[in-house]
Amino acid sequence: MRPRTNKLVTLVAAIFIPVMAWGGSSEVTASRLNVRSGPSTGYRVLGSVARGTVLETLGPKSGSWIKVRYNNRDAWVHGNYMKTVATNNTTTTSSTQTSYVTAGSLNVRSGPSTRYRRIGSLSRGTAVEVLSSSGSWRKVKLQSGTGWVHGKYLSSSKPSSTTPTSSSSTPSRKGYIQLSNSGPGYFGYYSANRRWGTPTFIYGIQRVARRFKTANPSAPRLGVGDISYMNGGKMSGHASHQKGVDGDFRPLKNNGTEGRVTIFQSTYSRSLSQKMFDLFDQELRIKYIFFNDKNTRHTTPWPNHDNHFHVRIY
Repeated sequence: MRPRTNKLVTLVAAIFIPVMAWGGSSEVTASRLNVRSGPSTGYRVLGSVARGTVLETLGPKSGSWIKVRYNNRDAWVHGNYMKTVATNNTTTTSSTQTSYVTAGSLNVRSGPSTRYRRIGSLSRGTAVEVLSSSGSWRKVKLQSGTGWVHGKYLSSSKPSSTTPTSSSSTPSRKGYIQLSNSGPGYFGYYSANRRWGTPTFIYGIQRVARRFKTANPSAPRLGVGDISYMNGGKMSGHASHQKGVDGDFRPLKNNGTEGRVTIFQSTYSRSLSQKMFDLFDQELRIKYIFFNDKNTRHTTPWPNHDNHFHVRIY
């Protein structure tokens, strides 16, 4: 009877796997990961999340399955497709607080820096629950989990519904507005009648240029070329630039001047140009940045883009 008792004890211990404590945030590594109502494939699928999504992980852990917060409810995902988000120097707030987005479109990332993947965006005036901080970055609660945004674009007060004044007070019949010949941190190098765009794009360009010049006061300004005509339509010399969401810009030079430069010239500055690409990626929902320097981030090579980069937003 004794050996039989030992087998029974072993069997019970194998069935009741110890529950492990868990907490923090984890990032999805699979292209799509099913979220289930319980810790096995036998439970109902509640939805799915894309690669790079950060989910708040809860206790307990059951075998290989992790309990997470999804759409304001407890749910489960398989731990093989999750990795812990490193948040060094993160100071967790003792209590959550509500803040409001002040940028026209604020990128949400999987971790507290621009090197983390963008997992979405928040529009101006959106209320978010701030969970913790890491330097200048804030961890916020989202509908399907958590993400990180730059704290500079959060305020404890809800911003007014009015939009910042643009360089053109009269929108076109398409709703486009015009970027002026020059402003803080930028200048136009083609005719002003070719610099009309959606308010989102024009205001984003202004924010990028202003932030860049503030951070790099001795660097050249951002040179802005063709965007769109006043009411869109085919623009000479381009297959695109018809919808107010495409713009051409000059890469930056390392000698302080603001003329044309190609990626093959010694006066081309990869480091300054990269800072500009990073700011565009932070301020706008970027679809493409066409540029032929393959050693830059956020860019895609495209024919004839050696002396300018082309930004297209969603």
